[in-house]
Amino acid sequence: MTDVNKVVDKDLCTGCGLCASVFHKKIEILKQDYNRPVYKERLNSDELDKFKKICPGINQKSIKSSNIHPIWGPILSSHIGHSNDNEIRFLGSSGGIVTRSLLYSLESKLATLVVQIAADGCNPLENTVKISRTRADLITATGSRYSPASPLESIIQIIDENPNDKIAFVGKPCDCTALRNLMAIDRRVKDSISLVISFFCAGTPSRNGVRQVTKALGIDDSKNVDQFYFRGRGWPGKTTLVQEEFASYMEYSRSWGELLGPTIQNRCKFCADSTGEVADIVSADVWHCDDRGYPLFTESDGQGLILARSNLGNRLVNEMLSSGVISAAHYDIDELAKVQITQFERKSTLLVRTAAKSLVSFTFIRLRNQRALSTFRAVPLSKQLRVFVSSFLRAIKGRM
Repeated sequence: MTDVNKVVDKDLCTGCGLCASVFHKKIEILKQDYNRPVYKERLNSDELDKFKKICPGINQKSIKSSNIHPIWGPILSSHIGHSNDNEIRFLGSSGGIVTRSLLYSLESKLATLVVQIAADGCNPLENTVKISRTRADLITATGSRYSPASPLESIIQIIDENPNDKIAFVGKPCDCTALRNLMAIDRRVKDSISLVISFFCAGTPSRNGVRQVTKALGIDDSKNVDQFYFRGRGWPGKTTLVQEEFASYMEYSRSWGELLGPTIQNRCKFCADSTGEVADIVSADVWHCDDRGYPLFTESDGQGLILARSNLGNRLVNEMLSSGVISAAHYDIDELAKVQITQFERKSTLLVRTAAKSLVSFTFIRLRNQRALSTFRAVPLSKQLRVFVSSFLRAIKGRM
């Protein structure tokens, strides 16, 4: 399984865009319902070997650490908190933790440049790779982007054009895995990347899912949309569409739960790491729940989980706490399964979902340090059997 076309055809591609940057003369990203690589020219055998090493669709690994939680992976510290910059806290999706961490990396000179995803200035329904150097730059990229994004599609070119910069990167867990895979074999890239930040991810929705949202908001012609926010501007924040003097809003529970979530790409349905195990710092929502344990999406002041996964991440979190740029309290990580139920079930059923996909597609997916066998024991065997059967049937029908 080393050919780019086979990875795409078997629904293993995550859409990260890394192959298009590393092999930019031979591969480009085609942006249809999802982002997918297409050949301009076939790769030679050496290039295919390199592709096999860096592609997160077939090489999704975690890191070795002495502080491994059986479900949530490497954790040196766990907090719940928010940015003390009120604007960032309001505009960000989960208390502004990601944006404030990126800003602190610039302020402390750990990084001089941030590579991130932001809304396309010409079409706010689309995403674009953004280079940020200031607080103002970061502010324009706040909030979640629940649509196809390829933050690595020009990473090599960015490094080439900014050889003296230290880069902080933020992306989905699979994007971070791809970058770490490349850093493991390319010293120049490793020396250029000073910080990796991620977040809990429920999957990449399709462009069709976005069109369903805009249509439900009363806009059939999306070409003249002036502003579009999936989330942020509150917590969880409403989906917001602005077209000239017209503004329309949708509750997060509907936009994600009913329209975007059901359209996530097949690769996300058997993802080995949707919680950013290879990042230095990870943020996530810690929802308020009712008496039955169901999340409440009523608007309130933003807060987010803050996981330090590396020594660097732990040092950065402690510095931000000491300097007062964030406020946070210790969070008992064993409580997380109650408010991140989907993530818990994804990790605990990883083995059977991956097995079902492998049986149907005759595919081998490398899962290094993912604890698939130990997490298997976290839920009853009867549930594992149900998940295996349902996953097998979905894979047969091409829905996984």
